[in-house]
Amino acid sequence: MKLRIIIVSIVLFFSFFTYFYIQGSQYLNKKSFSDSYAAGGADLAELELFLSVKDLNPSEFNLMSRKFFYDEKFIFTIKTLERFIKLYPSQVNSETYSILAESFYELEKTFSNEVLNYIDKSLYIDPSNTKALSLKGLFFYEKNSFNEALKTWAIALDNSKDNNEKESLIIAMNLALKKLENTK
Repeated sequence: MKLRIIIVSIVLFFSFFTYFYIQGSQYLNKKSFSDSYAAGGADLAELELFLSVKDLNPSEFNLMSRKFFYDEKFIFTIKTLERFIKLYPSQVNSETYSILAESFYELEKTFSNEVLNYIDKSLYIDPSNTKALSLKGLFFYEKNSFNEALKTWAIALDNSKDNNEKESLIIAMNLALKKLENTK
C-alpha cells in the first residue's frame, strides 16, 4: 500500500512537472511579455523570446500585430508579421501584406523595395485592398505622377467602407488635383 502511494505520488509529481515545463513556462513567457509591453518597457529581445513560444496561433499573431500597429510600434508589427508568415504561410492574406507595407513605410519614411514589394503582394491577393491602394497612390503622388495617384485613390475610395478613410482619400485626391492643375 505504501509503495502504491509512493508510485502514484511520483507519477503525479512527474506529470505536474512535465505539464508546467511544457505549458507553464510558455504561459509565463507570454505573461511576462504582456506585462512588460503594457508597462511600456518591452524591447525587441523580449519580443523575440515571446514570438518563440510554441503555442501562438494565427489569431494571436494577428491580434498582436494589430495592437502593435495601432500603438505605432512598427518594428514590433514587422517582427510579429514576419514570424507569422514564416509559421503560417497558408493563413497570410492581403491585409497582412498591406500592414507590413505600411509599417515599413512608417518606420523608414520612404518607399523602399520592401514597401513596394508588400504593396504588390497585397494587391495581387486583393486588388481592392484600400490600405495598399492608398499607399500605392501616395507612392505615385510622391513621384509627381498625379494622374496615376488619382486613379489609384479613386479605386480605393470606391472600395472603402470606412468614413474616416474616405475623407482622407478625398483630401489626398484634392491635393493631387491642385498639383495637377499647377503643372498645366
